[in-house]
Amino acid sequence: MKNHGTGIPCTNKYIPDNGNWLYAKPMTTVGEADPTLGEFKEREIVNLGTSPFGNDVPDSEVNTYPKQGFANAPAFCEDTGHALGTYAFNVPADMEPGRYTFVWLWAFNSATDYYSTCFEVFVAENEADRRSTLASRGQSDFSLPCDDSPTSNGEAGSLAGCDTAPPTHQPAATTTPTSSAETNTPPTSSSPPATGMGHVIATQMTGKLILPGPVVPPVRREIHVRFYADCADVARPNFWYARLDHKHDQDGTVMHRFRRHDEDNASKAIHYVLIQENEEDIQRGYVGFHWSFEGGCRMLQYPTDLHVIDIV
Repeated sequence: MKNHGTGIPCTNKYIPDNGNWLYAKPMTTVGEADPTLGEFKEREIVNLGTSPFGNDVPDSEVNTYPKQGFANAPAFCEDTGHALGTYAFNVPADMEPGRYTFVWLWAFNSATDYYSTCFEVFVAENEADRRSTLASRGQSDFSLPCDDSPTSNGEAGSLAGCDTAPPTHQPAATTTPTSSAETNTPPTSSSPPATGMGHVIATQMTGKLILPGPVVPPVRREIHVRFYADCADVARPNFWYARLDHKHDQDGTVMHRFRRHDEDNASKAIHYVLIQENEEDIQRGYVGFHWSFEGGCRMLQYPTDLHVIDIV
């Protein structure tokens, strides 16, 4: 991002964005002249749009992810200089198999104030061709990222061959919220594994919070999700399709930053309160999340839980 993203309170909402595009041309051979920018513009792959900015844009819209344009960097406020903008796009169905040079173009202060870079892309003819190409490079993982990868944030991007479907919304009865000092008992086993056994830890967490119902379409949803400390060693977690209102510990004390708890306190609950007020986000039926940390998370030993309060 090089500090060029919009984010509150880490920067502001006045950093401009006047357009983002991807173009492509067949890769040139040695000695052949490279295409000009005008020639690249003859084949637009995707228009990534413009990010919201300016005085008329609500603060909540600036901090909502995913979004169009250059400023789609969910972790921007964690590191304004090095945070990555993440994008997904569809390769046109009529694009001939072969090797291409893709050009990314960003219009910053004006429609012609360009920043650009390029990268090479191999478009495979079919799945067998793709697998064969990856195998020839020594790769053995042929999986597709589909819509659950950090880069796509569960939305744009081709899902062909992924066999995915949107979550099914089942009606759920309205529940009475518990207090912020609720005392659900976490799993009790925190001892090291038995001799000869091992355990699995994760250093990144990406996924969806699948939400119940609602029975009656609400105007606002308050989502309470609880991760135990062993899986919540992160100062600024990333959520999209909902804004993080606040987080508190199991005693109800609001937390502004995290530090890893001692191993003996790994079962302490970290409680996030998320808010949905946008009708489209509410209808979507889930909230995306992603973060990474050192030390690892034993998710099976300390599973998360959530409940929702609907305001109609």
